[in-house]
Amino acid sequence: MKNNSLKVIKPGGISLIAHLCRKLKIGATIDEMVQWKPANTKASPGIMIESLITSIICGRKALWKLEELWKDQDVELLYPGLSHEHFNDDAYARALDRLAEIPMNNLISEISLNLLSTNKLNINTIHFDTTSKSLQGEYDVEPHGDFKIAYGHSKDHRPDLKQIKMGVGLQQDGQIVMGQMLAGNKSDKAWNPKAAVEMKEFFSKKDYRNIVFVSDAATVSMDALKLFTKKHIQFISRLPETFSLATQLKEEAWQADNWLEVGELSEKGSTYRVWYEEKELEGKKYSFVVVHSSALEQQKEQTLKRRFAKEKEALEKKAKKLCFQEFACIHDAQVTLEKLVKEVEKKGFEIQAAIVEKTNKKYLTKGRPLEGQQPLIEITYLIQYEIVGVRKDFFLKCCQLESTFVLIASVRNHTIYNPAAILAEYKKQITVESKFRFLKNSVYMGAIYLNLPRRVEALGYVFILALMIVIFSSMEGKKRA
Repeated sequence: MKNNSLKVIKPGGISLIAHLCRKLKIGATIDEMVQWKPANTKASPGIMIESLITSIICGRKALWKLEELWKDQDVELLYPGLSHEHFNDDAYARALDRLAEIPMNNLISEISLNLLSTNKLNINTIHFDTTSKSLQGEYDVEPHGDFKIAYGHSKDHRPDLKQIKMGVGLQQDGQIVMGQMLAGNKSDKAWNPKAAVEMKEFFSKKDYRNIVFVSDAATVSMDALKLFTKKHIQFISRLPETFSLATQLKEEAWQADNWLEVGELSEKGSTYRVWYEEKELEGKKYSFVVVHSSALEQQKEQTLKRRFAKEKEALEKKAKKLCFQEFACIHDAQVTLEKLVKEVEKKGFEIQAAIVEKTNKKYLTKGRPLEGQQPLIEITYLIQYEIVGVRKDFFLKCCQLESTFVLIASVRNHTIYNPAAILAEYKKQITVESKFRFLKNSVYMGAIYLNLPRRVEALGYVFILALMIVIFSSMEGKKRA
């Protein structure tokens, strides 16, 4: 006998994710920050956003299909007084609109404080970086404040598509403490220093006062360094190769040849050694760490071999053409040869060259010369040369410079942040990039079926919150293991 009143429920991880959202007070925090009328609303904006985060992690569908997801769940158990009809696309759109009205980057930081408090974590360092998400569609609409869907440097390698960008900051244990949606054409060079200042100001008010900010080379410019000095910001970053000081420090390190062996920083990873020096840059003293990587050395050695092979081929093509050029006087040939030798040697190649005479006979009359007619003798000069190969000393120096990079740091505690520790902290920057895999994963962050920039921006913050929950659930799992 069939019982038609029975309903099959396949909760999967939905109840767990909903529980974690409440543990971090995501819904409650949102309801405190946004403008809404409880008397006229059955499902608060906070509940809608929590359910959206849950749906993203547990089998995301387009917004207009989410009602189907909740139809197969025990909604009454998760959200008393509500049914799956409340989770429709119009309700989600309204929730995103409410979310878009508040400073959403502050929302992320406030929720992160709940997370840190729940796990009794501190903030010693913050690693931050950006990623981009390409969007299909024209999006020829007005931007939402500073947020704009626009063409920019695509980290998706899709320069043909407009995009949005996300900036994320993680503390030393890998927990998100900052997230911000950015215009698609916002450069890391412009955003990174500003983000560090904003984070310092926000967390200083919450009694996190000794944070060291870690980021890639896009952060470092003269303007950024002046700003960091003014705001008393501690940081670790990579000194861009555009600074002549970077090459100078590398050369000094190899000349001094008193490296400190660090060894491996990860299993089966590269071995490192460092050379340390303090120097002034525009009147401010910084710590500089020149880092030599064994893996980078092997990689760059192969790269250099390919590069020099191409350069040699190009020079040989030029030589082939030059060999047929005749000079009327030896002086012109010598001047040309000197320029050629200078160019070749500058590129690190050895060259063997010589100027040879060529005798040309010419007759004043056309056709077959008359008997006894003497030809005019014309002497011209040819350049003959051979490119032997790259000089060993030049190739070695290139390998040395290419297999090293320079870190710049401004820290107060030099005991904790010694040269090896500065390198180890910088190498943790990969943790930010690894978290971006979730934001890049089409299973979670697939196509965005929204046409209003404010809703796209708000949904981006929801994705960041979803990533926070994924990291939090991983931490909770490790506690129980």
